[in-house]
Amino acid sequence: MSIRRKHAVAMGVSSVLLLWGFQISVSGSGIPAYFILFIPLFFILHPRMKDVYFFISLNVVFFAISLLQIYQGVVFTTPARSFGAVPVYCFAFVFLGKCFSVLRGSYDALKTFFLSVKYLLFIQVLVQLVQLVLWMNGVFNTNYNNIMGMPRVYGLFAEPSHVAFSLSPFIYLLFFETRLMKEWIGKWGILSIFVIFILCPSTTLVGIIGLALFFRQWKSVSSIRAFAARTVFNLVVIGPVIWSVIYIPALSDRMTDLYTILDDPSAITTALNLSSLLLYKGYEMARASLTHFVLGVGFLNLQFLNEYSAVSLLNEWLYEANKADGTSFGFKAVGEYGYIGLSIIVYAIAVFVKNLKKAEAQYVLENSLIFGLIVTCLRGASYFDGLPLLASVVLYQKICVSSKQFVERFLKVPNTSHLHHSHRSSQ
Repeated sequence: MSIRRKHAVAMGVSSVLLLWGFQISVSGSGIPAYFILFIPLFFILHPRMKDVYFFISLNVVFFAISLLQIYQGVVFTTPARSFGAVPVYCFAFVFLGKCFSVLRGSYDALKTFFLSVKYLLFIQVLVQLVQLVLWMNGVFNTNYNNIMGMPRVYGLFAEPSHVAFSLSPFIYLLFFETRLMKEWIGKWGILSIFVIFILCPSTTLVGIIGLALFFRQWKSVSSIRAFAARTVFNLVVIGPVIWSVIYIPALSDRMTDLYTILDDPSAITTALNLSSLLLYKGYEMARASLTHFVLGVGFLNLQFLNEYSAVSLLNEWLYEANKADGTSFGFKAVGEYGYIGLSIIVYAIAVFVKNLKKAEAQYVLENSLIFGLIVTCLRGASYFDGLPLLASVVLYQKICVSSKQFVERFLKVPNTSHLHHSHRSSQ
């Protein structure tokens, strides 16, 4: 493959990660605009018949599961959207699978990927600064206020939480692979990430930092000395995070209400924080799926579970709010695919923990994306958003490699030549 093609593929993957916020409305669902790039890029990669077979197989699997879900008693409330989006998702899955094969096999492509990411981070900062200037002149309005009265400007994304979880792979790299982070996006790239979060902090960002610290502590448990040093470091870093949760009302109210609701579900009638109520609503919908529909309720059909949530029944606004996304990718995946979705999330965590102690660039890149997928279980994302889509492809390829290795070990014929030699010698 030519260098130009490798560079085109690398830039395409970077657009999936950071430009998914630009979406086209189709039948009430947002389809990221990056799909416009996929078609020419796919043909640049020279599709083969095996890619066509893979695409057809994925569609067959999705529709077969849908038939089983209908057999369970599920009704697809928006069938045109649900079934029409399946081929689009399958095409994206096949395309990104080919892209990752290129990134893993070419240092130039990987270097171009991170170079594209760096420039997109610069663009994100520039757009945020423009929004801030427009706000000062009364042109740009936002309901997301910052700590000191300034607005939280979210740049290329739709809201502050989207900024946080979209950049979560780089938070992972900063905590776990600082040297590689400097090598891949440089000091200016790292500085741009800090500027982005200063201009657009969020509760989701606090949760991401806490999650990164937890896994960082987990990684160091093999050595008492490293564990002690990491504990001191984490206490220094997490101090401001704890202060934020306790003293910033927007954070403390959310945490307090959520804890109260989980401890006593009847407290939903007195809870004041809407984010906490919506997160609990997603939890109720996912739990209802596991209880009543073990295979879930179908692709982009989470709203079918709306009636199973007590939060939805409190008022009309809560009934409509987040009914299609469950406020969390984890709740959405479990709600729409039941125990299959739950198994995928558990497998993602298992792969992430297993890869924590591997230093090779391949595993570092994999883990940064899987960390992003885990983060989206804290705050909402769709199948078509950058991180869930990229991480799902990574997990699928990991399953394929593991399955192949298992089959090879299982079918391997033991070497018995030494036994025959021993038998001839005795004769």
